[in-house]
Amino acid sequence: MKLKKTVLGAARRILSGEKGEAFTMRPSQRTEFPASSGTQDFYAHIPYCRNHCAYCPYNTKPLDLEEVPDFYETLLAEARLAAANGASVDGRSFYIGGGTPTCTGDGLTRFLREFTQICGQPATIALETSAEELTAPLLENLLRAGVTQLSVGVQSFAPHVLKSLGRAGHPETYGEKLEMAARAGFENLNVDLMYDADSESIGDLASDISQAIQTGADQLTIYPLFRFFRQEGVAMPRLRNRRKFFAFVWKRMELDGFSPVSVWSFRKGGRGEAFSSVQRRTFVGLGPGAGTCREDFFAFNTFDTSAWMSRIRDGKCAYSLEMPLSPNLSALYGLYWDLYAGHLPKKLDPDLKRRRLLALLASTARLLGFCRGETLTERGMYWIHLLQNQYMLDYIDRVWTVSRETPYPEAVRL
Repeated sequence: MKLKKTVLGAARRILSGEKGEAFTMRPSQRTEFPASSGTQDFYAHIPYCRNHCAYCPYNTKPLDLEEVPDFYETLLAEARLAAANGASVDGRSFYIGGGTPTCTGDGLTRFLREFTQICGQPATIALETSAEELTAPLLENLLRAGVTQLSVGVQSFAPHVLKSLGRAGHPETYGEKLEMAARAGFENLNVDLMYDADSESIGDLASDISQAIQTGADQLTIYPLFRFFRQEGVAMPRLRNRRKFFAFVWKRMELDGFSPVSVWSFRKGGRGEAFSSVQRRTFVGLGPGAGTCREDFFAFNTFDTSAWMSRIRDGKCAYSLEMPLSPNLSALYGLYWDLYAGHLPKKLDPDLKRRRLLALLASTARLLGFCRGETLTERGMYWIHLLQNQYMLDYIDRVWTVSRETPYPEAVRL
């Protein structure tokens, strides 16, 4: 393990041209929201959830209906602080994740209506929910509140697979509920599936994909099981099995006429842009644990809901950890998301310190069949999957582990 970390650290230094100190989240010294100019994407984190799924790494807490009204008032107050410093979402995207935002009832739709009066009218409002939450009145209320894209967490239609994933649910109702959502009129309906390559069969996954397609969903996002918080001693599925399942997913989606829009996501139909929770270069984060990304820094709000509420009510921003982004790091961040979306640009950003080395690697990838032109093949995307596992997920794991333990952690070396 120590040798592996040494090798990965050396590879990061060589490819990035940055020393280890550059990859450190430090306690934020900001008390005021940073000034913004122009429009930006927004993200809001709603941590409440009825259940805690065993695989879920996100900042969640049990649903507390008495706390929900105060939570949304504070979230609107944070939006006002951002708007007062020039942040606007006019014509951009607003993504609401969690948790399960829809479990908070009418508070969510009231928040959406008031948010647009404060920060402007987004072109896209994307929302996460779960199959258990779907009802006809909910879908109607979301559409009236301006939601254009809906992502439904299903994970599996098979009870034994849900059990192995550690997720509760009533999968016998999922097909009917998803068909109802598909008819409702959202610009894009995404269905999330998840597989554990060590404990289920290809047949289980094939059945899940077939059932999801039959509901009329525009997009399927099919995740391998990620093991976060690895200090608990839970290993990732074996590499051999992950490779086999990954290849099956790509082949199957291709045969069904779906096109890849990211490492995990495949789309067929829908209007507007593809559904994605992560492919945004800069964004303003609202809520406990939300990230904010600017051209020159990345920051996380405190994960602690009470600490977040206290800071916002005092008229201050709630950043807990922050990392400066040099032009080189910002360009690397952009290149990563290009690759995540299956795109390898022919011309690399001139701010990249290792541009010549990266260009040589890109040429080699094309020669080896990992890329055709500017489009990554299935083989290439599998290596991006590995890259994400070894770096991005590891970074998230480290930050979220300490952020769960204390509202304002010490520095975290990534």
